[in-house]
Amino acid sequence: RNAMSSIAMPMESMSIAISPGGAQDGGVADHGVLEAAIIDALASARTDPRGDLCKSLALRTAHFKGKEYYPPERGGKVAVATKEGNLAVKDAMAFLAKQPPLPPLNEPVSAGLKLSAEDHLIDRGVLGMVGHTGADGSSSADRQSRYGTWTTKCGECLWFGRVGASAETIVADLIID
Repeated sequence: RNAMSSIAMPMESMSIAISPGGAQDGGVADHGVLEAAIIDALASARTDPRGDLCKSLALRTAHFKGKEYYPPERGGKVAVATKEGNLAVKDAMAFLAKQPPLPPLNEPVSAGLKLSAEDHLIDRGVLGMVGHTGADGSSSADRQSRYGTWTTKCGECLWFGRVGASAETIVADLIID
């Protein structure tokens, strides 16, 4: 798990948990900085969906060969296998083009949401698995309910990626996926 970083975040209130490999330089002290940067990047995508994020997605399209993506930040020589290829990026761009601006996000306030995300991150990491169902069969709602109550809807987004990825790259990856 040292080569990859993992982030689990319930999306409604943006609580984020980052694995030990997830900080910019691998240091635990940077987790808060990366968490805040992700929240800022998500807020920017919400308030200006046709802005910088949409422009960065357009730049990605030139780096596909079939279903393989050759990220420029990896020198354009290392392929990342995708299921849908460039089509997923174009779908994300079309979504953003139609998406009206939304209110920005606030800083996370719930320690319970952060704990639920961390529980799942630890569970998935120990098993070396990906997915939303915990080893005990729990869903994101079950995990969030362990630490408090929620209303209307709840859920989570999982991102597995490379150490050193920027907040903007993480948000773009989540929107494409």
